[in-house]
Amino acid sequence: MAGADRIGHGVDLRWEHDPQRILRSMKRRHTCVEINLTSNRQILGVSGRAHPLDTYVRAGVPVTLSTDDEGVERTDLTAQYVQAVQDHGLGYRRLKTNARTGLECSFLPAAQKAAAL
Repeated sequence: MAGADRIGHGVDLRWEHDPQRILRSMKRRHTCVEINLTSNRQILGVSGRAHPLDTYVRAGVPVTLSTDDEGVERTDLTAQYVQAVQDHGLGYRRLKTNARTGLECSFLPAAQKAAAL
């Protein structure tokens, strides 16, 4: 509701006043959510069915998988993709969409972003 273009983690959705309205707004505004599965599990204790990843995907909110801090979390992006497949049943097309969303929502300069896409 504050007009963010990107949200990191986004695990508190279920405790918001009107999560469905927030999801509709995020979809309409193309507000990206960076999902950090390992970090969310290790630091916040949110994983599996308790994680809102599936809710964001079903609502059509742009989602990208990322790492929070590879040095602290001892993980990499490949491990996040594996975890998304194992814990959330994401398939190849969804993973490909998530990767593209990561580029679309990146902080790259416009020319670099266009070239990468």
